[in-house]
Amino acid sequence: KLTQNKICIFHANVVFPFSPKQVPNEMFGSIPSEITSLLELRILSIENQNLGNRLPSTIGDLSNLVSLSLYNNEFVGTIPQAIQTLSSLLFLNLGKNLFEGNLESD
Repeated sequence: KLTQNKICIFHANVVFPFSPKQVPNEMFGSIPSEITSLLELRILSIENQNLGNRLPSTIGDLSNLVSLSLYNNEFVGTIPQAIQTLSSLLFLNLGKNLFEGNLESD
């Protein structure tokens, strides 16, 4: 269980703060649903993989996320409006995907 004073980072190759655990160098398919249940997650970086399909709206459940980079994958569809509810988010990179539309600005 994560505690409030730990920073949790998910990168396509390593998961912290637990003992470094290797995950596959290449990921295929969709974002694993387990990732969006890591509510203390601060940084989510899944770049240069083969992930696709739609970005799950449950990405908005990651309220502690400060950095989200899904650069250079194959995500399709619209960008979930739930991303706009991430009030702690300081960095967002969704480039080089196949998203349609834009995020609305205030």
